Amino acid sequence: MLKRVTFTGLDDETDIDHLLALEKKYSHINIEWGILLGSKARTPRFPTSIKVSEATLKLKSCSVHLCGNAFDTLINNPYLYSFACFDRIQLNFNAQEKSIKAITLSSIFKMFPKHEFVLQYNKSNQETIEYLTKYKNTNWSVLFDSSGGRGISVVEWPKPLDYVECSYAGGLGPHNLGIELPIISAITNGSPFGIDMEGNIRTNDRFDVNKVEQVLEIINEPIKRKQNLP
Repeated sequence: MLKRVTFTGLDDETDIDHLLALEKKYSHINIEWGILLGSKARTPRFPTSIKVSEATLKLKSCSVHLCGNAFDTLINNPYLYSFACFDRIQLNFNAQEKSIKAITLSSIFKMFPKHEFVLQYNKSNQETIEYLTKYKNTNWSVLFDSSGGRGISVVEWPKPLDYVECSYAGGLGPHNLGIELPIISAITNGSPFGIDMEGNIRTNDRFDVNKVEQVLEIINEPIKRKQNLP
């Protein structure tokens, strides 16, 4: 059962009012807008603080994705963050490169009990994530993501983990969601799951609202058929 769809990478040219209109049009779909924060702030995918403020003030649900130095700051000095404007926090890191320990993540989760933390589940992070189960935190989930926002398609979707909620990313977009979403739904076998997309909802590396609407219409189509709507 699709619980949430996350569109990641809105930028300074994104029309926030257009996104707001999509929220209203597809109010029965749980839409989340992912905002990237980190050391690549001069590239289009990393909006300025002014655009972030506009988005978080107007939109229903936003998540922040901490990359590079933004993630390092959280690890070294988490008291600098409040996350008041965000519902979820995605941590984009390579546990092997940064020597991230599960106990460190567990301590941060405890500091922000009202927020859900999302961890990318891949070969580099797998061991750290599996160790996390020892610490009894409940405010975290995983994202199966080997693409890292590059739009690279997945050969085979992994089965969900039995100890934490899972979301799926990797090459999803309006060109293939109609095929891939039923496959993910079958693999999850009725369990709630999320999907996340970034690279394939961009045009010339800019967030493409038209592609976002195409995705929402693909998700909406079986809902309309079930309800016999025109």
